[in-house]
Amino acid sequence: MKHTVRTITICSLLAFSLAATGCIASGSRKERGHYIGPETISRITPGETTESWVKSVLGEPTTVTTISNTDGNTTLWRYDWSVTAKASSYLFPLAIASANKESQGSAYIEFKDGVVLRAWRDSSAPAEDSDDYDIDE
Repeated sequence: MKHTVRTITICSLLAFSLAATGCIASGSRKERGHYIGPETISRITPGETTESWVKSVLGEPTTVTTISNTDGNTTLWRYDWSVTAKASSYLFPLAIASANKESQGSAYIEFKDGVVLRAWRDSSAPAEDSDDYDIDE
């Protein structure tokens, strides 16, 4: 009988311990600017796409710079973005884990006489960053 009470007590404590543990996951995401992915850049055709089309599709650029060349002036539009994703996991009472991911980049579009000369982008994260951060174009 004494052995049975001890077994029941140990099993009850073990069951309570398992029931008292919990797992919580939380996350947040902060976006700045307007993300322009590789697919969007590929839709811009040098020699054909106009400033008005770019502005209607992408909106106002972050900065506009006039560049003086021997061939005349060109205009460079830059669109900047950054995404910070934070994730935290808690397994009570054992562990706490957190991770931060940041991606940032810029897209550049150069115009001459209102028509695109070239367009490109750079990024601190791979082109797949849209998958990592659930960024929609």
